Amino acid sequence: MKARHGQALIEFAIISFVLSAIVAGLLGILVLGLSSFQNNIASENAGRILDGHVVLIEENFRTHFFNDANDPFPNTVDFENVTARQVYRFLNEYPIDADGRVLYDETWLVMTPTEYFTSRDDDDNPLNVPEINLSLLGQYVFDPDLIPDGETEQGAYRFPGAVVRNAANQQTVLVPILPGPGSTGIDRTFHITSTNSDDFYPVSQDWVAPVTIGRTSDGSGFRVSMFHPSQPASTINMNIVRDAQGDIVSQAPVEADDNAVGNSIGLPPTDYTMSPAASNNPAFGASSSRGEYGLGESYAFVKTVRPFRAVFETSSVFRMGAQLNPILVKYEYAEDGNPSSNLFDGADQDLEYEQLVIDNAELAARRYDIGTHSVVLQPNDDGEWRIRVSAEFEIGGGVSGDVHLIRLELVKDGSIERVITEFNEPFVNPSELLQGEVISQCFAGEALQVRVFSQAATPGNEIRLTGNSATNWISFERVR
Repeated sequence: MKARHGQALIEFAIISFVLSAIVAGLLGILVLGLSSFQNNIASENAGRILDGHVVLIEENFRTHFFNDANDPFPNTVDFENVTARQVYRFLNEYPIDADGRVLYDETWLVMTPTEYFTSRDDDDNPLNVPEINLSLLGQYVFDPDLIPDGETEQGAYRFPGAVVRNAANQQTVLVPILPGPGSTGIDRTFHITSTNSDDFYPVSQDWVAPVTIGRTSDGSGFRVSMFHPSQPASTINMNIVRDAQGDIVSQAPVEADDNAVGNSIGLPPTDYTMSPAASNNPAFGASSSRGEYGLGESYAFVKTVRPFRAVFETSSVFRMGAQLNPILVKYEYAEDGNPSSNLFDGADQDLEYEQLVIDNAELAARRYDIGTHSVVLQPNDDGEWRIRVSAEFEIGGGVSGDVHLIRLELVKDGSIERVITEFNEPFVNPSELLQGEVISQCFAGEALQVRVFSQAATPGNEIRLTGNSATNWISFERVR
């Protein structure tokens, strides 16, 4: 029998195309599944972070929005009237620690490569990236075209979607939900039913934010929804035409044409504008998230086509201040009152704040006995309490530059429990600001008090409170 040279090679060439298509399809399905899993984990983490967080209380909302003419939140308003837009703004703007970190910051949806890898690799989080943003980092893509604000070279890591600018003209990301057969925009999401910013934000008919805030259907809480567009380059988006029986008549790959998208998609949500499309980086070929709308491109059928795209939505419910009415009272020095007594050498004295600036009855805290300088816990008040103090001191007599010990102490039932913070250095500035906080396990019947101990190296030197209400206050807050 004569040998048939090359037959196996020809047969492999025939089936290799089919095998490659199967492998590519399996890889695409794997990427889609992984994207859905990552988004679900991120939304669960966000819900846990936000649910009953100690900063999500009415007093903080009032403080933050009271003087904002564009988004007022007066003292007469309670949580039943908080809007989704206000909650979203609060998460992005209100600092939760001394480093100024917030709970979520949409501007971190775009990061330089250095920022991205520093945030991923350093457990100390030196950039103070918010916790909710940290949970999203695994879903970021590399954009070879984008130039981050403040940079000169192309290349950035960002959340997949379209790069837009917010009201402050900062780069961030929104997710376009493209119109589809028989349905458009938010009608294709699970939990968003309106474009009213009181109920859902940021959304518009054809757009959502990667992190969107919405009211729950019963109005008792809020929902954090996360949207992640997954578009693996190994799969292709197809235009499919079917007959009356549902059988496929024809199908063709969708070409990568942002102009066609722009003619059919609506405007971004209020406060957002489209950012000019970045020019293609010549050092890179096709990218799965390239283009004005972040829809990506692939090369197939001798043309530039769109990758297949699926937008995954997951959500978690959280409640604001639902478990406790935690802020009890905050004292400030009265601007029109008499200066506090001088704190003499070696004197152990109360912080003499004169003016009660938070109406504790309005915060359903009438059961608390507010003394002149102490708080007495009533039945059912057992738990962990956070005591915060801010006190600014100035020289009341003597010579500047003397070493002066100033110690702020938590006193429980007349005995010092612990030192909150202290200063023990030369007093050379016009004033010195001491701020600190402690968590204490407390029980009903105990009296909590903050006191200051001061001692100068040179007898006769004195210090006193400055009387500045912005820097002289105490707050008591039950956190658990």
